[in-house]
Amino acid sequence: MNKKIILFINIIISVLISVISLLYYREEIIKKQNSPIVCSVVQMDCAGSSRNHPKVYIQYNQKRKSVDVTNCNTLKVGLNKKDFFYDKLLDRVFYINSGIKKGWFVSLGVFVFSLLFWMIPKNRL
Repeated sequence: MNKKIILFINIIISVLISVISLLYYREEIIKKQNSPIVCSVVQMDCAGSSRNHPKVYIQYNQKRKSVDVTNCNTLKVGLNKKDFFYDKLLDRVFYINSGIKKGWFVSLGVFVFSLLFWMIPKNRL
């Protein structure tokens, strides 16, 4: 494999890890400093698969927003006062247990694996 391609892959994964880290850090600060928002759960799509997470559609500030959730079992259609937080800077609503930490670990694992490509002997490149 060409070293330029390996470097490009490492840079892309590094950027991905940085974005996920910033989002995770931001969510943790918002959860500590703010109380959950009061919103209305309009629709629930709990049929998650390996590619799609369960989604909940909520009404907040006269806007309908789609929020990925980890588990629909504790949610019900109607008024909700404890499960969602709002990020004003990014204009984004997130679930109390968004699962972004798990995504960070997965992307870190992929990054470490991609570093192994640097160990391929020169005669194989």
